[in-house]
Amino acid sequence: MDAETYRLWTTRNKNGLIVLLSLYGLFSSIRVLLSLKQFDVPSLIFEPISIFATGFLVIHCSNRAWSADMQLWATRAISSRVEDRLDELERLKRRDMVTHEEYAAKRQEILKDL
Repeated sequence: MDAETYRLWTTRNKNGLIVLLSLYGLFSSIRVLLSLKQFDVPSLIFEPISIFATGFLVIHCSNRAWSADMQLWATRAISSRVEDRLDELERLKRRDMVTHEEYAAKRQEILKDL
């Protein structure tokens, strides 16, 4: 796994974990706010701010995790396409349908796409 792929996997997994933990905190805050029998000033100020901040964190980290996941998907799609092209070129070489020089030139051209 190259450094960029590792960075994307780490970003996706870290942000996904933050989302899960934040959702737990968000639902806990809402539960506490709804279960209060007496509303005191600190809870009326802190709980809505906490709920808003946690909701913002969930949205932000979800977007980062989704973005990293899309980049990983695109990276896999490109490398899969390059791999298919190299396999096709190998098949043509085995069947003696391209010369060694054509094979080397086309292989270099395909590898530039990575």
